[in-house]
Amino acid sequence: MNILSKNPMGVIRLMAVLSLLLVSLQGQAVDELTVKQLSQGTVKGVHQGNSIQFKGIPYAQPPVGELRWQPPVSASQFSGEFSADQYGPVCPQKNQKLKQSENCLTLNIFSPDSIDLEAQGLPILVWIHGGGFVFGSGNMTAQGHKNWNDNGIILVTFNYRLGALGIFAPSALTTPEGNNFSVMDMVTALKWLKANISAFGGDPKRITIAGGSAGGMAVQMLMVNPESKGLFQGAIAQSGYGAWPLPRTKLVTELKTSPRAEHISDQIARKALSIEAQDHTPQKVTKSLLYEASPAALVAAIDGFHIPIIDGKTLPEEPAIMFVQGRQHSVPYISGGNSYEGSVYPYSGVAPTALFSLMGKHKQRIKQLYKLDEVSTSAVPYQHLFGDLRYLLAAKLTTQSMPKIGQAGYRYFYNYVSDKQAFPHGAKHASETYMLFQSDNVPVLNQMRQYWYNFIKQQNPNGPNLPKWPRLTNTADDWLEIADKIAVKPEVRADKLAILEDLFNQRKAELKDH
Repeated sequence: MNILSKNPMGVIRLMAVLSLLLVSLQGQAVDELTVKQLSQGTVKGVHQGNSIQFKGIPYAQPPVGELRWQPPVSASQFSGEFSADQYGPVCPQKNQKLKQSENCLTLNIFSPDSIDLEAQGLPILVWIHGGGFVFGSGNMTAQGHKNWNDNGIILVTFNYRLGALGIFAPSALTTPEGNNFSVMDMVTALKWLKANISAFGGDPKRITIAGGSAGGMAVQMLMVNPESKGLFQGAIAQSGYGAWPLPRTKLVTELKTSPRAEHISDQIARKALSIEAQDHTPQKVTKSLLYEASPAALVAAIDGFHIPIIDGKTLPEEPAIMFVQGRQHSVPYISGGNSYEGSVYPYSGVAPTALFSLMGKHKQRIKQLYKLDEVSTSAVPYQHLFGDLRYLLAAKLTTQSMPKIGQAGYRYFYNYVSDKQAFPHGAKHASETYMLFQSDNVPVLNQMRQYWYNFIKQQNPNGPNLPKWPRLTNTADDWLEIADKIAVKPEVRADKLAILEDLFNQRKAELKDH
């Protein structure tokens, strides 16, 4: 499905919410310059609003030319003083309103200006943008940093490679270090922060990673990536999809419901290169042709969202499977989702028939539970099935696995819908992400934000004047529901999630046969 031709404005609006894209900063007061000395050289930022801002700092060399589809290389020294007063180009994507380039591996730092940054190591929130791995950037709205900086938290955002430039496993390429170049970028950005964040007032031992949608999935991947161990001390995965069947390369164990990564990537490659099958024999895609392909052609070759690949390196296995096996990093962890996650289904590129095919032996029971009649991406029952399977199941499985490693796990269910929104089917996908970056003076939203502030500062969301958010145990499997008021619920969609969890367990059991 070509989502841009079907509903271009809808997609752009959606991704603006997911990635908190740039808006104009014209008219904002910009004060004196601020200079920092880094290992790369001198960087110059600006004092703006309630923060000291450094934008567009390269954390790796541009992944262009021979560095395309390669692990990121450490950033070069600055030639003179680097002016960090504006965002760098975003990574190639279908949003033509933003300046974009393959030279996009930059990060942004927003430090609060209200305290002595040289004397105090502040906690850091590393926000990983969403956008289905095809849209988005680390660019913030004009007020996107305000909530965090006002509460004594440094906010860091960054770009990572998207689409086929960021996740790719075509047969023509040899990629011994893995196929999720976007994940490699994330790890490199975190390593840069660990080495440099103290210069911006931050404590490298107080880093929390967080993100929504694809950003939530990124957090779940970083929780199991071998190279990211020790780079963060807390993690928040909002609407991640670490239990979704991911494409797998030929180097890892095959699973029946998981597509072959090389097949998907070869299709993308042929489309990008305008290579059609001739006499039922596909024309050969070569490495040289791929490196000659334009970023725009590679971007256009993907319909719907793009998803990571199980390559045995950057992703040894599906994140939820690794969580259940107790192979996640031992840091406190929050995850959850929204009551109407399926609102994003029409943009996903997943056909209803493909979705229903994942239901295995439970097809009839699920058809009854979800009242699956009209077969359409616009049918609300199919949307709810997609949302539960893709997002809520991952939140359930990953959080309930934290007690197995003796670490704190907290789970939420966001079900707040304001009178202005008036959505009949619940809180839409990314609703809670949007609210984290807003300043609405609504008691329940203020409480939700305070949970996040507390977790980033002390690795525990609880604090004064907040309803108790219970840490999950082997016997207590609660959800914190964030609705018109906040309350603990012993279960959410128990019948539906139980069946979806059984499907997950059936897929996981296939690994025992190998």
